[in-house]
Amino acid sequence: AGTYQSNFGAVSETNCRLCGPGTYQTEDYTDCHLCQSGTYQSGLGMLDQASCIPCGKGKYQTGSGNSESSSCMACGSGTFQSGLGMTESGSCTLCISGTYQSGLAVHRVSDCLSCPSGKFQSGMGMQDVSKCLM
Repeated sequence: AGTYQSNFGAVSETNCRLCGPGTYQTEDYTDCHLCQSGTYQSGLGMLDQASCIPCGKGKYQTGSGNSESSSCMACGSGTFQSGLGMTESGSCTLCISGTYQSGLAVHRVSDCLSCPSGKFQSGMGMQDVSKCLM
């Protein structure tokens, strides 16, 4: 299991190869598929697409066949993202006007903090309380 063999007429299991990190075995055991963008997988010999782990909330990843969680990029300051397995930076939502957020990989809209009382800012995606003006 978790192996493939692409040579027609092979007669021994020794011809079978393990699917590598970032891949999983096809149903017909002849090849390995790349994990889809938004996922990664670091093991050898994985059996199916369910072995590919989605990037966590507050992160996204654009390429396929990734083998490390570090391939998942953090959404930047001034944004949040609450889904799993996101595939593009555009999945990171800008904090609304009147709020700011200075962290990375934030996954709740409530992490976008309101400007202090008596201050405002009209832009979206603000990263710092200093953008809140009187």
